Amino acid sequence: MNVYTEDDWKRLGQEIVRRRIACGYLTAKDLAEAVGVTPRVIGDLENGRRTNYGPATLVNLEKALGWGSQSLYALLGGGQATLVEQQKMVKSSRLQEESERDARAQLEVSSESTEQLVSGIQLRVNELRKRVETADALLAEKTTDQRAETLMPGFEAADIEFEQPEDEHYGSQDEYDLVADDADGWSHEDEDEQREMEP
Repeated sequence: MNVYTEDDWKRLGQEIVRRRIACGYLTAKDLAEAVGVTPRVIGDLENGRRTNYGPATLVNLEKALGWGSQSLYALLGGGQATLVEQQKMVKSSRLQEESERDARAQLEVSSESTEQLVSGIQLRVNELRKRVETADALLAEKTTDQRAETLMPGFEAADIEFEQPEDEHYGSQDEYDLVADDADGWSHEDEDEQREMEP
């Protein structure tokens, strides 16, 4: 527990007087009404005559003078009082820092989740690629009938009926006869003449 000297209380009294006038309280009585105490209490504070004040009195005095919490003890310790607006700004700044810190933490978590998702997708793609390569290799090793069976179950190469084209040289029976006659040295005209000569 801090122990304050008589000089500390006198220095505090001087600061209270300055702040009272700055806030528009022309007399100790005016300030006393705002704090909810008697003018004598304010007089004792301003002159450093007492050191035993209740916590509620000090808190209400800080509020009436526009000082932030714990400003009276800061002054007693040789420090500076904090104005309420300054204290609000400090609190706002702290809240902003906390919000930014939380946002950064969430962003880091989101980034890690995205990286894990991308990594999982890449692994899946690689696995599928290997399966396709394995299937292609197995298919390349199969025979024609096996490939046909793979592509069209129940299909066999023996089921294919090939259409035989007509012979280019022996397309019809008449053409065949003419060629045969030529081979024997005969012709259709000789055959016709022989028939006419027969009885």
